[in-house]
Amino acid sequence: MATRQSLLRGLAALCVFGLLTIPAATSQADPSTGARSDTASTPATTQRDDDFVGAGGYTYPRPTNAAKVFRWGTETWRDEFEKGTLRAQWAVNRPRKVGQQQGQITLNAGPRTGTVTATATDTSAAYGRWETRVRGKRYDAGTPYHFVWELVPVAATGCASRSDKTIVIASWQQDDTQAVGSVGVDTATAFTYDRDLDLRIGYFHTFAIEIAPDHISWFVDTEVVHTERRPEALTGTVYRPRLRMQAVPGAKMARSRMQADWVRYYSLARPGAKPITAPEMTRTDLSGVCS
Repeated sequence: MATRQSLLRGLAALCVFGLLTIPAATSQADPSTGARSDTASTPATTQRDDDFVGAGGYTYPRPTNAAKVFRWGTETWRDEFEKGTLRAQWAVNRPRKVGQQQGQITLNAGPRTGTVTATATDTSAAYGRWETRVRGKRYDAGTPYHFVWELVPVAATGCASRSDKTIVIASWQQDDTQAVGSVGVDTATAFTYDRDLDLRIGYFHTFAIEIAPDHISWFVDTEVVHTERRPEALTGTVYRPRLRMQAVPGAKMARSRMQADWVRYYSLARPGAKPITAPEMTRTDLSGVCS
């Protein structure tokens, strides 16, 4: 039952869309990858090593990012959140609740804040790899926020038509035993996954996705967990990355925080160094979930 409830909560995250108007960016597409290099993008630099974290006795693999394990090369866009304040290219729906501190983008929310989102508007791509190292934290009692790392279409149309094809790379609540993810198929179905994971307070995890014309692969803490090749999941949609703390309308929420250490994008120019063979996703009925 707990597994099913976690899965449905993750699917519900797909349905709450359109809370932030994403401004269009002027860009040109790379015909070989589908990536759009926007003028405000952070210049590519040499990839740094990730910190090894052992908080609460949890042992993280080294390295902690799939990009290094699968040798995706140098990122073509990134934000490390290391200097100054949060760049204006991050569109946020609640400016007083989103900022940059201690080398991380930080989303805060209280009992009546509502949903909080941060979307990178200076990068977009139909194909490529996205990765972030992220955590969520709850500070007190109340209805828990849902933490979501996702890709949203540049041209959003909303849940009702399901044509938005939002991709949830990972979705969870603190102390869940699983992270879940999904990609919409139509108004009634989606391809979904759930992954056993220790999501207790303060624990960072790294979630990534590779989108190519013939497949989508999900990665959790450097391991490929699912590869989906069915045509319904392969839309060619142009996406932007978004971090979201999802509130339950009308509920008194628990004071919470979501932080990402970095967000990076890699093109498909360099083939992965390891196989991405993994089980396909689960086809799931969304009836009663997406409304």
